[in-house]
Amino acid sequence: RVNILINAAGITYRKRPEVLSVSEWHEVLDVNLSGSFYCAQAAYPEMQRAGGGKIMNIGSVFSTFGAPFTAAYGASKGGLVQMSKALAMAWAKDNIQVNVVLPGWIHTDLTASARASNVSPYRAPICAISTPSTQQISLERRSAISPSVPRKRRTFSSSSGMPPS
Repeated sequence: RVNILINAAGITYRKRPEVLSVSEWHEVLDVNLSGSFYCAQAAYPEMQRAGGGKIMNIGSVFSTFGAPFTAAYGASKGGLVQMSKALAMAWAKDNIQVNVVLPGWIHTDLTASARASNVSPYRAPICAISTPSTQQISLERRSAISPSVPRKRRTFSSSSGMPPS
C-alpha cells in the first residue's frame, strides 16, 4: 500500500543557457520532471485501490523566479508545478491529493557551488538557508495522514528519469 509519495529529485547544471548542451538539458528534465511523473504514475493505481493518497512534489523558488544559470532547472521545476496541478485535477475524484512545495535555499550538495560563490537567487536571500531536516519536518506536517492509517515506508526512486520497474 502506498499512502504518500514524495518526489524530491533534483539535479542541475549551473550554466548559462547558451553553453548548456542539449544532452544536459534533457538530463535535467528527465530527472526532475519526467522522473517525478513516472513515480506518480506508478503510485496512482495503488493509491486508487487504497481509496486515496497524497503526492508531494518538491519544486523550487526557481519554478517562478528566473536566473541566468537555471534555464533547464527552472523549466523542469516550473513544469513540475503545472504537472502537479494537472494530476490534482485528474486524480481528485480518486481522493488523491497532489501538491507542490516551492522551498527556498536548502543546504544540500545541489546548492553548494552557488553558496560557495556567494551568489544568491533574485528575491530569495541566501541568508535564509534551510536544512534537509527542517524540510522533512515541514513535509511530514503537510502530508499528515490519519493516525489510524498504518505508516509503512515504500520508496519509488527514479534518478535516471526512467520509470520505476
